[in-house]
Amino acid sequence: MDPSQGEKTKDLIPKAKGFLKNHFSILEELVELRAEWAEKELAELAVEESAEKKLANLYWEDAMMTFDGENIQGKEAICAKFSSLKLSRIQVLNIECLPVSGNDLNSGFYGMGCGYIWLDGKQDARLFSQTFSLHPTPEGSFAISNSVFIHIGMESCGAGTTLGSLTRPFP
Repeated sequence: MDPSQGEKTKDLIPKAKGFLKNHFSILEELVELRAEWAEKELAELAVEESAEKKLANLYWEDAMMTFDGENIQGKEAICAKFSSLKLSRIQVLNIECLPVSGNDLNSGFYGMGCGYIWLDGKQDARLFSQTFSLHPTPEGSFAISNSVFIHIGMESCGAGTTLGSLTRPFP
């Protein structure tokens, strides 16, 4: 590999991680906006639209997502799925990225984020993991072409498991 290629990869990894942090911060924004509007007893639709548009802009038009085994195609359908979750809270513990190929930066990056989500106002957290296939855009950012999202209820972690015992940072 050309040494300058290695330097470019090192420069792009933080940029790819930043792109994924933006993805999760938009999900957090969706949660916060929903909570604010619910308190005011106003329709959620108008508020969710702005966050959904931001989220949609991160995906390719024909992006694919597998959500707990369900295949979803198209950025609008992906955003609709996230909106239908009724997220109460999201806590991202870790985001990592690595190049698909060290020799070809145009191949993009693999990314992963994991943490906890709370659904439908319930007290129990669910573990989640989302993996991404990121591709460079002509504008100098990234777009998500494929994603896999899974979440697991805490009851799946075994009797006696507490949220505190699962919040250690990942190596």
